[in-house]
Amino acid sequence: MGTDTCKYALHSGSNTCCFSVFYTLITSVSDCVLCLVYYYRYKNMESCITPPGESAQLKKFPERLSAIPPRILEGHAPGVAEEDYEEDNKLWKKHVNTYKRVNKLIGSSRYRNIMDMNAGLGSFAAALDSPMSWVMNVVPTISENNTLGIIYERGLIGIYHDW
Repeated sequence: MGTDTCKYALHSGSNTCCFSVFYTLITSVSDCVLCLVYYYRYKNMESCITPPGESAQLKKFPERLSAIPPRILEGHAPGVAEEDYEEDNKLWKKHVNTYKRVNKLIGSSRYRNIMDMNAGLGSFAAALDSPMSWVMNVVPTISENNTLGIIYERGLIGIYHDW
């Protein structure tokens, strides 16, 4: 089965084309890979982040790291109150300061790429606040609260991921 057949099958609504190829003809794995790449590259993206409201005033960076994001102030972040946000910031500042006392290299170029695999509100990345390091904030798709928008409003980067 060639990639043209895969493309036709995917456009006609069948998403089992590549998987049946994979299981029945091991020699056509490359066709299957091409089919999957085609399927996911040309699939329409779904909106996963609600843009901030028109009245939202984002502060300039680096003030944004510690300022309460408009999403929380306007009540558009279910399960996250201003007090929770402040408490999370305070807790992560305390943890990061302790980490820096134990390991003097944190915040230096020794640890340039850090991944927070359960980012919450992004407070670890905000507390680290080092131009020598950056943090990829990962919000699990199964998390109780959808906080990726809050992370973005803080001026941080992040993604959803389903482990």
